[in-house]
Amino acid sequence: MMKRLIIVLFTIELRTDFLQGENLKEVIEQEARNTIYEKELYEKPNCPADGYVVHTMKWVLYWLLTCKTYRDVVVEATNLGGDSDTIAAIAGGLKGIEVGWSNLPQEYEGKLKNKAELIELSHLLFFTRGYNTASIKNEKDCYISNLKRNTRALIKLIEHQAPTSEQNELMNQIQKDIYLTRIIFNEDDPKEKKSWLDMEIRYRRSRRLADLGAPSIIKQHELTWLYIMIHHFDLTLKRIKPRFSKEQLEELAAWRQLEESMQD
Repeated sequence: MMKRLIIVLFTIELRTDFLQGENLKEVIEQEARNTIYEKELYEKPNCPADGYVVHTMKWVLYWLLTCKTYRDVVVEATNLGGDSDTIAAIAGGLKGIEVGWSNLPQEYEGKLKNKAELIELSHLLFFTRGYNTASIKNEKDCYISNLKRNTRALIKLIEHQAPTSEQNELMNQIQKDIYLTRIIFNEDDPKEKKSWLDMEIRYRRSRRLADLGAPSIIKQHELTWLYIMIHHFDLTLKRIKPRFSKEQLEELAAWRQLEESMQD
């Protein structure tokens, strides 16, 4: 009984059709068809919300099937009491997949704690799905080499005004490799973590400039900085202290001053 119910929920989460927009209620009904749960789906569970996995999943299914909106699912599940944090997290997560990030209530999204970190981790989970993380760590030099090669190639494409589709393809590959390298460094090492974050920030700047249609010379300049940060990340992992040239230090100082003035 417990095994079947868990399979139902995991199947719902992993089904390609659901991730591409299939109706959540229809998915649940299809997965429960011809099981002992089929007749109970829309009935209020006669069990406590006590954290027992079967009880938790019954309440999750109930709120998903009886509530119309994301807000209703989360509020009803949270106000249930008992192990409501777990129930609301599972039900809210599934409902959130269905409605999409852009359709979540702004007051919820705006108050989300550690929002930036959660978004970063969601990117990490997306890009590392299907990968053996141990193999990535064993082939870290390969991934860093790919980043360097693709960044240089993208600079050349922009210089020669290659079609936007070609530029975007390389930009997407760079993004993927950056997040694959996310699992390479030691999370407890502040230098390694900062070096990766510097690289990721430069990527996001490069991507933003490309999306805004910035002049080629500006995009090339930012990608050159991305290449520098990739190189510095590589050196940091090898326990070699990276250094900036005098001109680069001056430019970094100017950027910091500009960012501080904009914040003020």
